[in-house]
Amino acid sequence: MVITVNDAHRSPYFNMIKENIDGTVGFIIPPETKVYRRQDAPLVYNMATVAYVAGPEFVITKKLTFEGKWKAVHVPSE
Repeated sequence: MVITVNDAHRSPYFNMIKENIDGTVGFIIPPETKVYRRQDAPLVYNMATVAYVAGPEFVITKKLTFEGKWKAVHVPSE
């Protein structure tokens, strides 16, 4: 399956948090190493939802749209 993506403006490794069961907060995805600047966070993308492309075999054999392996095509945010 191929999906379209564009540049993310926020990173779950650097500036997105969730509330924990005990009421504290923490990163959605804690980085494996310390990240001091957002430029050092792993690169992430937004799903653009412009297009999803799948072959007949994928559609017939998969139960969920995002099951299996995907590839991405970068599109501008506009």
